[in-house]
Amino acid sequence: MPHEVSWLPREALDRMQSDLQLHGEITRAALAERIIADAAPLASYRVVEIATTSEDEAIALKASQYILDRELGKPKTSMQLNVTESNPVLQVLEGVVVDRPQPTPTDATVIDQEPTAPFSPPYSDDQET
Repeated sequence: MPHEVSWLPREALDRMQSDLQLHGEITRAALAERIIADAAPLASYRVVEIATTSEDEAIALKASQYILDRELGKPKTSMQLNVTESNPVLQVLEGVVVDRPQPTPTDATVIDQEPTAPFSPPYSDDQET
């Protein structure tokens, strides 16, 4: 069953022009925000109506998912890894070496400066760690 069109673009443009003239200080962006804010409650009712009454299960599911995502937030995909000494994952990871990128200096003056003291490692090979 085709949806009856009651909104005409020409009428909307005429209304926008009259709204801009009536509210001389308002910008087109501010007018658009006001129109959307005014329509949000009606749009919300429509989404709920589609979710609860649509005969097409895919459409009802999509509307329901939209409502849940707006209310509860989108589901997060995450994994929690419980690493203990007895965990076999830790045993595998112990043999893996991960190269970490070195921080990039952001201050050009630091790059051009000579070191003020000779470099010494935080510990020597003679010390036990």
